[in-house]
Amino acid sequence: MKTLKQTYEQIISKIITEDNKFKMNDFDNENPNLSSKERNNIMKKIVLSKILNGNQKVDKINEGLSELGDILSSCGFNLQMVSGDMLRDINKGTLMLAFSRKTDNQFVEGVEIENSQVRFAYENLAMDDKKSKYEILAYLS
Repeated sequence: MKTLKQTYEQIISKIITEDNKFKMNDFDNENPNLSSKERNNIMKKIVLSKILNGNQKVDKINEGLSELGDILSSCGFNLQMVSGDMLRDINKGTLMLAFSRKTDNQFVEGVEIENSQVRFAYENLAMDDKKSKYEILAYLS
């Protein structure tokens, strides 16, 4: 028969083991570098996007950012936050946007990709008109 101390130690050991499994699963394959296969997959989807390859003009910049976020998400990545001050000039600009790997745990942010960023260029082609029409081009650096 186990003593109370042995039972306690066994429970603590199991908790520590389960806790370590949880932490390890969150960071499995958390490589800060984008592989060439991942890069090609993302770029293929960006090129096929009518919004991000400049072929479809949009009314707002955030339509392009939303499209980019969807593409990255479908490839297993998250677009980092884009703040309003990054869009100082609403008529023309270029942003270098960071992104990170997704994790299974929504409360744990994935590792930010270090060897690549998304270059997001936009220009309002209808500056004189009351309605904006943006051309957006995006690609990985």
